[in-house]
Amino acid sequence: MKKSIISLFVGLLGLGVFTTSCEDMLTPELERFATEFSGKDTVNFYAGILRNVQQVAEQNILLGELRGDLVTTTNYVTDSISDIVKFAACEDGDNALLNVAAYYNVINQCNFYLDKVDSTSCYNNYYYMRKETAQVLLIRAWTYMQLVQNYGKVPFITKPVRNSTTGWETTPPEGWATADNLVTLLHNDMEQAWSYCAVQGYPDYSASALLNTGVASVNSKLLNFDADVIYGDLYMMRGQDVSDFEKAAEHYYNFLFKENRTGNTVSNIASTRKDKRTTPPTFSVTADGWAGNAARVSYSFGGNEIVTGVPSAANTHFGLVLSRIPNIYGFDIHSSNSTSSSEDSEGNSQVSTTGQVTIQPNYKVRQVEPSAAYVQLNKAQVICVATKAQGATDDAKPEIDYATNCYDGRMDYSAPLIETQDVGTIRYITKFGGSRNNVDSEGKVKGGFEFRYLLPLYRYRTIMLRYAEAINRAGFPGHAFAILRDGLDPETYPFIQAVQDTIVVADSTVYAHYALSPQSDKGPNYISDSELERARTKSWIYDIVNYSKEHHVGIREAGCGESLKEEYDSIYSYNYQIIQRLAEEYERTDDANLAQSSRRLVKMYEEELNEEENDTTQEEEEIDISNFKWVYAEPDPAIPEEILAMELLIADQYALETAFEGQRYYDLMRIARHLNKFGPEPDYGTKWMAWKIARRGVDAAPYDNPSQKDASIYNFFLNTDNWYLPLP
Repeated sequence: MKKSIISLFVGLLGLGVFTTSCEDMLTPELERFATEFSGKDTVNFYAGILRNVQQVAEQNILLGELRGDLVTTTNYVTDSISDIVKFAACEDGDNALLNVAAYYNVINQCNFYLDKVDSTSCYNNYYYMRKETAQVLLIRAWTYMQLVQNYGKVPFITKPVRNSTTGWETTPPEGWATADNLVTLLHNDMEQAWSYCAVQGYPDYSASALLNTGVASVNSKLLNFDADVIYGDLYMMRGQDVSDFEKAAEHYYNFLFKENRTGNTVSNIASTRKDKRTTPPTFSVTADGWAGNAARVSYSFGGNEIVTGVPSAANTHFGLVLSRIPNIYGFDIHSSNSTSSSEDSEGNSQVSTTGQVTIQPNYKVRQVEPSAAYVQLNKAQVICVATKAQGATDDAKPEIDYATNCYDGRMDYSAPLIETQDVGTIRYITKFGGSRNNVDSEGKVKGGFEFRYLLPLYRYRTIMLRYAEAINRAGFPGHAFAILRDGLDPETYPFIQAVQDTIVVADSTVYAHYALSPQSDKGPNYISDSELERARTKSWIYDIVNYSKEHHVGIREAGCGESLKEEYDSIYSYNYQIIQRLAEEYERTDDANLAQSSRRLVKMYEEELNEEENDTTQEEEEIDISNFKWVYAEPDPAIPEEILAMELLIADQYALETAFEGQRYYDLMRIARHLNKFGPEPDYGTKWMAWKIARRGVDAAPYDNPSQKDASIYNFFLNTDNWYLPLP
């Protein structure tokens, strides 16, 4: 007989809810809360909730990756992992990764906390419980998002559950949560959390209260969930209309630019190299800058890339060791600790304990590996390389080459080659445990391996991609492309100025337009006049010039090198990429409308190019306009086919940037839902997602012979009920 959800998680009550181990890394020093009010107990309760987030983090990451298109099984896969990868029918609890109770345990602890906390409590004019209260609200919202992504329709419960006889798992009094209504159900929570964070800020237990993993300390700030990011994700999950995408874009914008975040810096640009010693010349790409920041979770938890993470202890003395992911990806794990004695300045003996997790690759525990589809996507990236003759002047035109079969540079740091004694050189997934040093020119690991002590739930560049996805669906595909190609950078963003130099007289009306003045010839001049005019009224795009103080680079530049001027690189240009993707989608779907759209766009782009080439300034007849009314012509709306193609280009960048981090399956589902609502046909997204996952084992370029796929997987995903795991 199936167990109910409630009976499962009620049995977990007390395991970290009301008690904390004095040695657990999630029990920071909190003396500043030890006053006459009960704030200290409240914060320790919050720490207990964070410990239970640890309990779901690994399984959620694995569920988000193993069901996507970027991994496949090896000969050494266990039944439990194979069942997840191959979508076998499994009951909750029969598989170590299927444990819905762990999610509801987090939610129930949040419910207990929120039922008791008094957010109006004030001490010396300081509302001391609001920072933690906001975090608990955000953790509950995040947990519900994971439940909905994995199970589709789940009981929505915000009251504490104290026994297993409520029956709420089958008849929840507050209803059922789905992707379509979750942002509505959580609206009041999110408004409260967002306002608390805006006024009070986020928990920071000071440098003396860093959380000790046993090998290094992690700043408590890295455990915070950001209100704008969670709110943006909720609107993106629903995605029912343009207003949802605009709200999501605004929240992502607030996080990325208003807070002056850093991370997407020039150091993340890959370096490209042309070797003329070979005939023909060979090309190589090195993504060292990205590897040191985005590919790895910093050993010392430094840098700005990680936004929200879940820490792992070095051994059980310090707390929970999160080693399941690197083990499944092919590493033997060994945890140890050591003690040392010393004397303080007064001669008192002190004993300190440290720990360490060591890892070594072992192909016999390597249960999954990068899929053929992932490798082929990296191989399909066409990289433009510019070289100048020795002694050439700065303004001299460089020699342009297009490197093919060169691979995106990020692959060798996400899944590098490792030599084995028995099975040759094979790729290991190293996002959660990998090389301590760089890889060589052939993509092989050069040095030892290190364990990652922080599992990223949110990265800066991931949120930048979400922002691109949101503004694209909001009607700004050119701006979204700028985020991928060369960065939506205030230094190169076209300057828009209202002018009155285009005069069309009609009924005593003078129609004006906005003149575009590029600040750089390398800027995103492919953005149409109409899109720029529409962006002028959207603070969450146009105000980037006012808020952002840092140079931004394109997401793609991290793996393919610096984007060149459009006159040099005509392949990774907006017009070419949009038309190519529409043509590829036509080949995949045989949709005559897409073919017609592609031809129409080709004609439109050619006409625009001819207009630019034939533009001659003519002296206009002087008109007395003193009694005329100035009216700005309504800009043209976004073209749906451009938005569709752009969304699929963003989906590729998600794969290249965030592979193996536990986001892929959830990204595919979200984009598929958008394509179903706004695509050429109601089930367009369903068929696209089914095709993507069914192609993971095809060793061919992404759109080569698109009919080649795993028919059983494809048919399985045509039923959207199969996207989700069964509830107990």
